[in-house]
Amino acid sequence: MFSTFCVLLVCAQLHFLFSIFTVGLALQSWLNRIWSSTALTQPSYSSLLVPVALGIYWNTTQFYIFYNTGLTSSKYILILKYLLDILILVASLALNRLLIHNILRQVKVVITRRSTYCLGMAALSIGLASFYYFPYAFDNAQLSWTQYLIKPQISFWASNNYGQIGYSSLIYYIGYLFDYIPLTTVSSAFKPALFILILLCCFYTFEQIRYKPLWLFSALYFFILFFSAFGQWGAFVTGKPSIYGVILSIVFFASFLKPFEEVKFNEVYLYFSVAAFSGIITIPYMAMFSLFVFFTSAEKNILTRKFRNLIVVAFFPLFVAASYATSLSTIRLQLVC
Repeated sequence: MFSTFCVLLVCAQLHFLFSIFTVGLALQSWLNRIWSSTALTQPSYSSLLVPVALGIYWNTTQFYIFYNTGLTSSKYILILKYLLDILILVASLALNRLLIHNILRQVKVVITRRSTYCLGMAALSIGLASFYYFPYAFDNAQLSWTQYLIKPQISFWASNNYGQIGYSSLIYYIGYLFDYIPLTTVSSAFKPALFILILLCCFYTFEQIRYKPLWLFSALYFFILFFSAFGQWGAFVTGKPSIYGVILSIVFFASFLKPFEEVKFNEVYLYFSVAAFSGIITIPYMAMFSLFVFFTSAEKNILTRKFRNLIVVAFFPLFVAASYATSLSTIRLQLVC
């Protein structure tokens, strides 16, 4: 049993590393090729967060299409999913070799910083301890719905639950691979990746406001989050899907902490979209924050155009959220009637 749990843990991290981060790097090379303005000019924690966000966007879109075309029930779903990921990676290596090299060079600079790998090991250790002491995720309707897609006989949640579909796209494939293990346990294997994501959010936040030393403020913020109810109950114990959305929404908020002329709106659009995919609960908060930024800024003409672009880029996650809300309203109406 212990060896099975170890294999599950390793497979979950490899899935995140390949299907989220590595495929995200490949997608970033295409983004840089089409829009050169999206290329990062200097090493920063955006070089780690942007690929993660792109990978989440790709996996969520892919999963949504698979689900709506009935492919999630196919016995070849894992082959199809990883074949598409490999094709994107191979095409990027063949056609965007120089762009990939530049992206990897920036990634190397960031991850070889002493603060990154030291605090990264601490975050990884916390994630491993979380999986060891609490090898489950619960308080989680999204998980129940995803479990229904894998084994409907052990889950009652048959209705469309798009609230955190980004979370479903993360855990579904490993859950399908280990279908003999309840998905509540399989999903907890992603807790190490979750704590790494929380740490990257902390680094990114203080990098934006340029507090020095960066490692100290990032470490303080990380442990404040960890010892709060958010970290203890939300991440360490339950591993709730909405935690992913909240973390990505914090990254969205932090994008505006630098001087206005330095804000990279292409990243703002991306972080908003993946936060909406990962937790529908974050959408009203991000919308309210966007209104606050708009009405308190002296650059309203520029922001009008930028937020119009945001709506266009985030149309798909907003559409998915609206579909979920409509579905939920229909279910409640049926229960009332």
